[in-house]
Amino acid sequence: MIGGAHDPEAVVEEERALVSQCLGDLRTAMGLEALPVFSRAYRWPLGIGQYHVGHEERLSRIQGILTGHPGLFLAGSSFHGISMNACIEKASHHAEEVLAFLGGERKTFGSVSQRTEDG
Repeated sequence: MIGGAHDPEAVVEEERALVSQCLGDLRTAMGLEALPVFSRAYRWPLGIGQYHVGHEERLSRIQGILTGHPGLFLAGSSFHGISMNACIEKASHHAEEVLAFLGGERKTFGSVSQRTEDG
């Protein structure tokens, strides 16, 4: 993903420049050298919202309220990460919290944790 609040001008960049930047980022992050067979840049000028000033304080208040409601869990882009990447990154943590609450025992298969049938 390119652009957003930190680089709002990226939305008007030429497609070739955007693809080139993405390839450079993939090369740096993953060592990926292969060129794509097909590429396409999709632009959403207002695609990812931004948190308002005071968001962290709001989250703290919400967390305080949640302590009075055991078993109620909140997740998603409204709370701890606007982008899809951030939501995916937090998913395992949220699943572990729910499993801990339910008392479920985990079985680990590779990098995927699964709850046991009797847990």
